[in-house]
Amino acid sequence: MKATALLPGRFSLLLFIISHTVTHAWAQGYVRFNNQVVGQVVAPVYGADLGNPTVVRTGNTPAGFPPGASSYDGPLLAGSGYTAQLWAGPVGTPANSLTLVATTIFRTGSGAGFVVEPTGPVTVPGVAPGGQAAFQVRVWKNQNDALQTWNQMAGSLTPRGASDVFVETLGTSAATVLRGWRSFNITCLSCGSRPFNITVSGMGDVVQGETVRFNVQAFGEPPVTYSWFYGGNLIPGATNTSFSGQDSFSYSITNVQASHAGVYEVGVSNNYGGFLVPIVSLRVFPPPSLESPTVTPQGNFSLVLTGAPNRRYAIELATNLPVWQAHRTVTNVTGRVEMAETNGVTDAPWRFYRARVLP
Repeated sequence: MKATALLPGRFSLLLFIISHTVTHAWAQGYVRFNNQVVGQVVAPVYGADLGNPTVVRTGNTPAGFPPGASSYDGPLLAGSGYTAQLWAGPVGTPANSLTLVATTIFRTGSGAGFVVEPTGPVTVPGVAPGGQAAFQVRVWKNQNDALQTWNQMAGSLTPRGASDVFVETLGTSAATVLRGWRSFNITCLSCGSRPFNITVSGMGDVVQGETVRFNVQAFGEPPVTYSWFYGGNLIPGATNTSFSGQDSFSYSITNVQASHAGVYEVGVSNNYGGFLVPIVSLRVFPPPSLESPTVTPQGNFSLVLTGAPNRRYAIELATNLPVWQAHRTVTNVTGRVEMAETNGVTDAPWRFYRARVLP
């Protein structure tokens, strides 16, 4: 504080100038990430509902999860194969706008179903000590750490789950323990089951020299292995393993020859079993041919096209070799089709025809 005396003539003025500094402080409330709910009830996290591998479990009542409840029959989650995260924010924050505040894994053995509590407490941004905050617990199978974030997980078919958003009061010291965890099962699209929704496709009739491709797609808990077989034998090099849970795998043959004809199968399996799925019997036909030309007394004539059935063929015409022009398109349903030419043969001394298979 500083005082100054001003004496202008008959008047005197004493001016006090007071200065001080105001410090603004903002402390965030504390929370510990563990498995306790209101009333000290423990709430272990469970895996898939074995009775329905596509079930969605998103939380339980505020009283916590009573052990032995028949609606939850999945295994207790355990080990580093599952990631658990705590998301938080001010009360009223939508679930998709919460902030990640802690990440951990699960205990093993007798501690299965309970998370490894992070070292020390965590804080919730934007919420003061003693204030209320919104929380959500999220869990997913991290596929050997290949899926390290919630966003990565959302684009896969890995088992995952999220609790209801719940509200709890933050502590004012690092010793505060959050209570409010809601027990939940994780959503499991394929846990405990063999691959499903297997779809296969491929061309059954091909023309010699073409490329043929067989495709398979399946859903299942990774890793999913695809293996192609020909004549009951595994094709060397035609095996692939997917870690995404939803993938496809193709087997191709270029420059197909008659020796490639036969039965092709694909095996699809994971840790829970598999299936051997027959594709189609591949038939290889020689290139198309035009034969049996017949001329009528009226000057019209016909040709017979032979080739792979259920394929479309382009017929090209030339009256002055080597200039070819498109003439017509023929669909060969049975493998043999007659083409009648009704415009006569007197428009040129000769005609040349050729056929090629269309894609």
